Amino acid sequence: MAGVAARSPRAPKPTVVGSRSYRRGVTDAPATDAPDPTILERLLSSGIDASKAARWIEAGAVRCEGEPVTDPNHPAPRSARWMINPG
Repeated sequence: MAGVAARSPRAPKPTVVGSRSYRRGVTDAPATDAPDPTILERLLSSGIDASKAARWIEAGAVRCEGEPVTDPNHPAPRSARWMINPG
């Protein structure tokens, strides 16, 4: 077919991770030198309104790894589980 590059028979097949395609040896793991996001950043990245997130953190309604968090700058690594119990 014109305009379509043929893949070399020796080239590794892409590995599909989620909706992304990667060549072998490449991972989507975060860089090790990147700082951990804060709990506030994690809440905001999930689509929660900034004022609600700040209010819930201040009230102790947010938990990270099972422990209540009252500091919006508390580190929350990407592997950490967090939950909100506003009621």
